[in-house]
Amino acid sequence: MIKDTTISGYYTTTQAASILCISSHEAARLARDGRIKAIKAVGDALLLDAIDVQQYKNLHQGKGRPLSPDIAWAALLILSGFDVEWLSYPQLRRLKLKLKTTSALDLLWQARNRLQTKRYRASESFFNELRNELILTGRSSLFEFSLVEQKHVLEGYTTVNFEILEKKYHLVEDTNGNAIIHSAHGHVWFINKTETIPIAVAAADLAVSLDTREKQAGLAVLERLLDEYRKNQS
Repeated sequence: MIKDTTISGYYTTTQAASILCISSHEAARLARDGRIKAIKAVGDALLLDAIDVQQYKNLHQGKGRPLSPDIAWAALLILSGFDVEWLSYPQLRRLKLKLKTTSALDLLWQARNRLQTKRYRASESFFNELRNELILTGRSSLFEFSLVEQKHVLEGYTTVNFEILEKKYHLVEDTNGNAIIHSAHGHVWFINKTETIPIAVAAADLAVSLDTREKQAGLAVLERLLDEYRKNQS
């Protein structure tokens, strides 16, 4: 039995299954479906990204079917006070009704497919340049989450291909790396409209952290934004 504190490296499907309280077959299916990142070992055995397994375990406490990326982004942007003109009127109406009854944990679970994430080991000598390339989020954002500033970890969104940043800043993929970089599936909103992350997006990214204080801080902000939204809609 692997302790939950073991979060670096990879788990076998059997180890991941034990942590997630599912069968090894189900753990392998999650990896093959791309819901948990994995690599192939000797003999085509799957090794599951340990941090992804832990985050999936935390998120799976939520309920509801996954939202499409467009709807998931729209939900977080509405809570941040932005317009979401890419949705049709029926889509917008259904989403607004959903936000009246959805908890922060459920929203995190339902919006889990909105982005792609890679973790890298980056030289801190490149941090300032890399920071200028990213739209900062989570603990790296400018929002106050009642947390001490974390100078040695960088998290943000890129509007270019991962490969471009990898070559430019000599980034090496590392499951326990100090640079967490997200891609929003090329969503037009990120490319055209922002240099500052919306608060609900930053809170959602913080709320999937394996650090308990970061997770609770992100969830608290999301719950506050949902409460404010419901009051404004009543």
